[in-house]
Amino acid sequence: LNLMIPPCGYSKTLSQ
Repeated sequence: LNLMIPPCGYSKTLSQ
């Protein structure tokens, strides 16, 4: 989900 775009590392953590 890309509703909110936090730091790159955080975004990838949610995806995985």
